[in-house]
Amino acid sequence: MYNFEPTAPVKFYNTKLPKASLKMESWVSVKEYLTNRGLDWDTARYNGWYPSEEAGDSYLRIVIPSYSLQTGNKFWQARSIFGHEPRYQSPHAARGDAVTLDRQAGGAGIFLQPMKINTYIVVEGPMDALAAAGCCYNSIALMGNTPSVEVLSLTAKLLRGKMAIVIPDSDAPQALVPTLAYLASQGVQCNFLIPPAKDLADLSFEERVKLLSSGCWQSP
Repeated sequence: MYNFEPTAPVKFYNTKLPKASLKMESWVSVKEYLTNRGLDWDTARYNGWYPSEEAGDSYLRIVIPSYSLQTGNKFWQARSIFGHEPRYQSPHAARGDAVTLDRQAGGAGIFLQPMKINTYIVVEGPMDALAAAGCCYNSIALMGNTPSVEVLSLTAKLLRGKMAIVIPDSDAPQALVPTLAYLASQGVQCNFLIPPAKDLADLSFEERVKLLSSGCWQSP
């Protein structure tokens, strides 16, 4: 009689990013799209964002590479800039622990302040992460408001020794309370901030700077 031990399902990760566009007008269009939303193009490029017409379909999209500690996992999201559906495309592969990690790159001419080095912004979407990075804050986008255990574990590792400001979308602020609770259980000093708009990216650059520097944290 054979005794088979149950095994974990094999996960297949995406192993390469979509090809970057070779059309100059595509680069111009992507830059204009971000600029018109008050998002910093230089910060986007610093974090590896680029245009592509081969990110899940033939529409022009902004490819947003993800960060992962899993070998060979090159997950990505690609945002349509002309309103095509689906708004975001992703590879047909396991996501694993992937998050969007945007490092601050000076953003809009602001000088880096020491307090921002140890403060990370945790948000739902990649545009919100870019908005925070443009204000000189390192940021993590969970790519949704119900992150997996793998995603939460990696996020906690990235935030070890740092302070986190968790900013949910304002239409469902309670959705990120479990995330905040998990991070706090892992020893991360957390604060909670509900934006006065749908999300951080919907605010103007000046409004983001004021909000993030206000210290008006709330209890979830």
